[in-house]
Amino acid sequence: MALRRDLSRSGPSRSRAARESGLHQGSQGLRGEANFPTPGTGQVDHDLLFRTLAGAGFRGPVAVQRVDGTESAEKMPAELIDERIAAARRFLSPILEKYSRG
Repeated sequence: MALRRDLSRSGPSRSRAARESGLHQGSQGLRGEANFPTPGTGQVDHDLLFRTLAGAGFRGPVAVQRVDGTESAEKMPAELIDERIAAARRFLSPILEKYSRG
């Protein structure tokens, strides 16, 4: 897979691309803090992230793993999780559509 090879190589260009895209920044808080906001409400620049991935030739699936923020997912009502998943889809769909045309 070209993307894995490209993003796993060492050197300044990989570090810069990962740093600028937020690729390794899954949470909003400090390293080790459990704070995973819904996409579009945190610190990750998703447009840059998917532009970088598309530029590297990535055309694979995308998964949103967590939308629980600082709350305990086990204690969240299913309806709230569904709302956050729907919000993530509304936010990400136009971005993904823009970069899937290439």
